[in-house]
Amino acid sequence: MSAPKDELAKFQSAFMNEIYFQDNGFHPFLADEKYQPNMGIYINNCRLILGNILKDKYPYCAQIIGDDFEHYSSVFVKQYHLEIGNVTLYGYEFADFLADNDFGEITKLLSDLAKIEWAKYLCELAPFEKHLDFNAFNGEIAKNGGQNIKPTQSLKIIDCQTNAFNLFQCLKSDCINEFVFSEIAQKIILWQGRNFEISMMIDDGVIHKIIENMEQQNIADAIDNAISHVANTDQAHINQAQANFAYACENGLFIGV
Repeated sequence: MSAPKDELAKFQSAFMNEIYFQDNGFHPFLADEKYQPNMGIYINNCRLILGNILKDKYPYCAQIIGDDFEHYSSVFVKQYHLEIGNVTLYGYEFADFLADNDFGEITKLLSDLAKIEWAKYLCELAPFEKHLDFNAFNGEIAKNGGQNIKPTQSLKIIDCQTNAFNLFQCLKSDCINEFVFSEIAQKIILWQGRNFEISMMIDDGVIHKIIENMEQQNIADAIDNAISHVANTDQAHINQAQANFAYACENGLFIGV
């Protein structure tokens, strides 16, 4: 005979509380006290698994925090519970968690780095799309004014308070000694492009403006309006904006639908 729903709910609640809080509330459900050590092993394994999942999703944060990462991941697991059995989205609050802890002058930097790592992780989960390269993009513009062009669904735009993007690149290239910390605002754009590769760049203001304009305008008008915002700046800025846009197009920021 199956247990009544209210009894099952009590069992599940006590089980989860035991994992996260070790409040001994699950003891009455054990068939015998001798099983308590086994329960302790299971609880530790659950926490270790969730901690390892965090480390896999935030490898660069783990590298910067060092040996203390295990401690902070354990605290995170106790504060942020796995609400469902699927761990795919577990850990998305980690950037906020880091921001709420004291890592000295690099607290904001670590939080920004976590934002970038999480955005990259989400980009990797994105479904396959028909990405356009630069020539195909121009072909769509010539054919019908770009009516069938849209940004990739994988696009992520991150606002950072620090130069965390530079730190990410240094860690990726194994040249951390070259990094110089700076509290400078950066808008980072990430997406999964052609061949499932993750592209990322610092936006000079043009790319995200084009994306915003595309909600109300066709791609050609969206580009013209975005470029007009930098038309009165120095030539170097204009050249960089054009280079960034060409890079984004060539690497599959836009798709054909």
